[in-house]
Amino acid sequence: MISVLALLLSIAAAQQHSVLSEEEAVARALETNQDLAALRFAHRAATLTPKGIGLLANPQVRLGLTDVAAELNDPDRKRNNVGLAWSPPKWGELRLKSALAATRAEEIASEAAIAEQRLTAEVRVLYRNLAITEAQRELANETIRLRQRILTAVQEQVAAGVRGVLDRSNAELALADARLLHDQLNAERAIHRLRLAQKTGLASESLVITAQNDWYQFRPGTHDRQSLLHSAVTNRPELRGADVRCKAAELALSASRKELYPSFASVQVFRRTNREESPGSWGFQISLEVPIFRWKENGVAAATAQLEQCRIKRRSIEAALAAEIDELLARLNSASAELAGLRQTSLELSTNHVDLARTELAAGQVDKVEPLLAQLRVLSARQGFLAKLQELRVLDAGLRQATGQM
Repeated sequence: MISVLALLLSIAAAQQHSVLSEEEAVARALETNQDLAALRFAHRAATLTPKGIGLLANPQVRLGLTDVAAELNDPDRKRNNVGLAWSPPKWGELRLKSALAATRAEEIASEAAIAEQRLTAEVRVLYRNLAITEAQRELANETIRLRQRILTAVQEQVAAGVRGVLDRSNAELALADARLLHDQLNAERAIHRLRLAQKTGLASESLVITAQNDWYQFRPGTHDRQSLLHSAVTNRPELRGADVRCKAAELALSASRKELYPSFASVQVFRRTNREESPGSWGFQISLEVPIFRWKENGVAAATAQLEQCRIKRRSIEAALAAEIDELLARLNSASAELAGLRQTSLELSTNHVDLARTELAAGQVDKVEPLLAQLRVLSARQGFLAKLQELRVLDAGLRQATGQM
């Protein structure tokens, strides 16, 4: 029994600390976000609003008396009216109401899509920042170890009279700076973990992300501006929302124009009960609404202005998307060029410098501190590479959001 319980606890612990990929983090965030859940229920409520026959006015049963005073004095002459009245919809009103209800549901759907894309981009940025911060933290640990070795070597040289006290002080300060950088990266890592845990609904202490060891093999991709713009116009929910709002404005304009025409106000069928000297009878009544007070004062002009405003806003949104993509492309190209330069001038040259320093040490031309300093230059170059790579990956997440990709 104890062994079974231990097995179950170990399985639960393994599940709690399961490795989370970037796509899994995005999926969990989209699934657990309460704001998105509220928007989904709002969309469901909008899709369940009455349509078709559910928008028709209910019939009314009407009761009445004829010649009330006479009938009250002589109950035998009492005569009742029983009628069934109904107000039919105006011409095209039913279709307009159904279309407006559909556009409201579509608008909520676009709001939910916007929120999903923003949340997806936020989670991707947090995940990538955490992953690179983990790699930078490992470099900082290695830097501390090298600085400690350098300090030990300098202390030996000071004791041997080869170096002075100032050299030892410089080595101590460099070690303190390395530890400070490590502490800063630890703090950034904790913040990234906490924010990512909040987005994914996981406990911060149980959050484990996929390890990546090929950072320095990264090669920036190429982007075609026209393809990106086409993707943005096709996929961005902001544009779909603007289209839906313009459609609603067109419907409102159509409704305003229809209000200028006469329409049936009510239709009634009634039955009048009989008296001694006269039989019962059936009747039919129709009332017509004549909108004479709206012929001069109506909402057509206002609805037309609102439709034009919507179309201008739609064009403005499309222009803003194009400007956003152009800026992201410019920044991505700049970061990619810097990253390529860092790989060539910093990573490759600094690695060659380490080999050269070791060769010189073996030949007895330098002391043992020089190869350690050369290794530090490699670590520093890698830190710079990762910092620029972090910027590039954040820009890539922004470009995915700008083009409507999840």
